[in-house]
Amino acid sequence: MNVELDNYPHRRFNPLTNSWILCSPHRAKRPWQGQQETLEDKVIPEHDSQCYLCPRNSRANGNLNPNYSNTFVFDNDYAALINNQPKLLIDNDDESNKSLSSLLKVEIVRGECKVICFSPKHNITIAEMTEEDIIHVIQAWTKIYQNSFSIPFINYVQIFENKGSIMGCSNPHPHCQVWSSESIPEEISKELKSMTKYYEKNNSCLLYELEKVENGQKDLSNIIRNITCRYDNIFQCSFPYSMGIHQAPVDNMNHSHDSHLHLHFYPPLLRSATVKKFLVGYELLAEPQRDITPEYAASILQKCSEIHYKSNIHIAQG
Repeated sequence: MNVELDNYPHRRFNPLTNSWILCSPHRAKRPWQGQQETLEDKVIPEHDSQCYLCPRNSRANGNLNPNYSNTFVFDNDYAALINNQPKLLIDNDDESNKSLSSLLKVEIVRGECKVICFSPKHNITIAEMTEEDIIHVIQAWTKIYQNSFSIPFINYVQIFENKGSIMGCSNPHPHCQVWSSESIPEEISKELKSMTKYYEKNNSCLLYELEKVENGQKDLSNIIRNITCRYDNIFQCSFPYSMGIHQAPVDNMNHSHDSHLHLHFYPPLLRSATVKKFLVGYELLAEPQRDITPEYAASILQKCSEIHYKSNIHIAQG
């Protein structure tokens, strides 16, 4: 890669979505007098009696959480998708609505939403968990995904985690969500099309498939612990992000060539622990834009330790 790309604006092609991203690395040097976030460095207890997700506590709907010891899965009390849907009020096939429905289409979508608590500990994040504990989380993801094949109206399972209040997380207790939907979401559809197109052209896969389920779970656990730990170590803070898993749809179609399991991480912090990247202006109206190159971002993570910074603090204090 030409070193000049670190200093001049250019576009990068994303083959996974068949789209382009504007990269403007020189903009990271501009002075910042805008909004700065507050560091979440307050002491958090291992069990919070007011937390809806901690063991033995009551949730918002009144249900009592069990005294769980690793993961805990339950139906989202405020689900974005539900099973029992009313019939569509607008008939798109009605002649009187055809001129309207050709532009303003509406369709009912059914689905299910679940919450997975990673750990009974309120004061921990996945970056601080052991690989063995993360395997429990991966097993919970796998079970929900596999069970979805038996639900006739479910065609896609989206697993995601929003970490940190800056990413809109409503509860600091370590957890993720699973939205299983009747429709295949837009981002997934773009990836499926791109991977199919790539396979038809090159007779090979765009992404690699995990070789063995059991060995794969341990490898994935190590990767997740490693990357989240390094994120925290960049600014020595609980690094916020949105993370999601993309895998094959559960629509009982053959996706051996167009879909392979992979994770997406979307971190908002670039300059410091308190200055985030805003999705506004050009990015909303034109195309995605980044202030650093992927090579530079990768080099920062590579330089970070695999040992969590809090471990070093505890050692120094001890």
